[in-house]
Amino acid sequence: MSELESKVPNYVIRKLKRSPPCAVPDNSSDEDYVDPAEEEEYYRQVRESNGFDVDRCPLPDGGIFPHLLRDKYDYPFHIGLFGRLGLHCYNLQKGANLELIGINKYNSEATGLYVEYITLEAMDTFNNSPCSFQTCVSKYIGPEYASLNVLTELCRLKVPSGPWAIPTGDERQWKDEAIDDFYKCKLPDWLTKDRLAASTDKGQFYELRQSDLQENQWLHLYAEFAFHLHWIGYGKKLKSFLPLDIKKVIIQTKESGEESPRMKLKANNAVFFMSFMANGDPSGMPVEYQAIVRRTMDGKPGHIRLDVDCEAYTCEDESPMPIQKLETPRCSPESSVPVLEEVYWSEDDEMDSEEEEEYQRQVRESDGFDVDYFPLPCGGIFPHEFEDMFVYPVKLGLYSRLGLHCYNLQKGTNLKLIGIHKYNSETSVRFGYYITLEAIDTYNNSPCTFQTCVTEFYPTPRDGIFTLHTHLSRLKVPNGPRATSIYLEKGWEDEAIDDFYKGKMPNWLTKDELAAASDKGQYYELQESDLLGNEWLHLYAEFAFYWRWRGYGSLTPFLPLKIKKIIIQTQESGEESPHLKLKANNAIFFMSFKGNGDPSGMDVEYQAIVRKTMDGKPGHICLEVQSWAYEAP
Repeated sequence: MSELESKVPNYVIRKLKRSPPCAVPDNSSDEDYVDPAEEEEYYRQVRESNGFDVDRCPLPDGGIFPHLLRDKYDYPFHIGLFGRLGLHCYNLQKGANLELIGINKYNSEATGLYVEYITLEAMDTFNNSPCSFQTCVSKYIGPEYASLNVLTELCRLKVPSGPWAIPTGDERQWKDEAIDDFYKCKLPDWLTKDRLAASTDKGQFYELRQSDLQENQWLHLYAEFAFHLHWIGYGKKLKSFLPLDIKKVIIQTKESGEESPRMKLKANNAVFFMSFMANGDPSGMPVEYQAIVRRTMDGKPGHIRLDVDCEAYTCEDESPMPIQKLETPRCSPESSVPVLEEVYWSEDDEMDSEEEEEYQRQVRESDGFDVDYFPLPCGGIFPHEFEDMFVYPVKLGLYSRLGLHCYNLQKGTNLKLIGIHKYNSETSVRFGYYITLEAIDTYNNSPCTFQTCVTEFYPTPRDGIFTLHTHLSRLKVPNGPRATSIYLEKGWEDEAIDDFYKGKMPNWLTKDELAAASDKGQYYELQESDLLGNEWLHLYAEFAFYWRWRGYGSLTPFLPLKIKKIIIQTQESGEESPHLKLKANNAIFFMSFKGNGDPSGMDVEYQAIVRKTMDGKPGHICLEVQSWAYEAP
């Protein structure tokens, strides 16, 4: 440990410690040089302010970065939620009633999770006393037991910066052993009427009354966390859909038989089953949300944790239809990719009959690839064009390459992506992309224009799987009347897939499990030559990497990925040549890899499971992706 690190609390070292030193390459850049005086000043500011007052971060491998707001009343949606959560924790523990006024600034730290150090203005409505407040909140999206974990590590009235007699590392550390096992592990399933009726201990449950909702406004905060989780790419625009209309809340605690069931509202640990609607909806449809929010408190000052899952259902049909999350396309601030504005509709956005007919004609005669802009109040296909076909968001590049990969597998070609001309996005019960791109067949250096239609399904709380389907993968065809409906061609034939490749994804394949496998012929560990001859394996790894860091922006600086190991599993065994599993229509890939550096600033290794299935129809491939990240040993 360096002299500087010895001066910093353990919790900071844990998060800021850089990767182990390595030999400096001959072409190293002076940009990596850190002035020792600047580094010492940075660590002093972190140490004496607990991370809340930091001027700048000089470290090339990441650290705490400051964000100043021009208007304390105009702040990112999630920062407002985090600030209110810190106040909520303080109120529960201190018996206060602090409410958020505005946010002065916040500092961000990206490690294995996202940490925000927030300084805000609050008002205690009990005595109309204003105060400055500090809260440190960490967030993790996509963990094993819930879709979102949010944890406060510090919640306090602002304290002056300066030397600390006792470091805050122990104060911030979560005390997991203080939480009863009833409130750990995976969140429970949604509480149906039948399940509630069949409960052996109905004293564990309490359905809130309208007066409870009015007296406990923090319940809206819990619902807003679930709403934010479902529309995580929409940012500040979610404010236009507030306030939420809470329909029902049922609280469950391990304890039962309290003198007053309403006391469950004040329990340190509880599970909230919430249904609500927004004031309008980003999908443009009437949608009802079901959320499960588990609150736990370990008894330490300033500590509260929320585990959140959320699903959405359309209200139009008698049997609700689940809808998927929509992620707003984004790009890195450093990239020259134009930011794609979200589309919002008002009641005035309505097509006349001629516009409706023209829209349907364009969709029908181009299969969705060539459609002008139309004012669609309830969702549809919207066009997006790029000024430069070589500059596009990372996810569009991945989806384009997936379409080309499918075509190559089926046609025996070797098409590679050159650039993307445009894409059309479709909002329905999922998010779809109609992409027109330029490719080249490296076998004969022949360029071509290519079209692929890709849909994405974001994980449900039950499975945690990121799923992608290509429905069309083809050389561009001219527009015009079609002899047959394209929807027959696009429809996925699920019955063509063997049950071996359906349902829950398998667990990670350990050495012991592989050794104990009853049919070792199902498995094949790839050799170095297999990796060299099948570059599409990097595409599968990049999907897993993207899924871990979606929303980060440009991941190009961390490519190419270094694949450490791949084991393929198929239902079939005993092939004449095991490496033929690479050409199987259906297979499961257990992959471990590292980035060329890492967005976290740490030395991280990834494990991913990618399940590939093909239903035999032209242009169809499905990838189901799960991934985990671990600090490298």
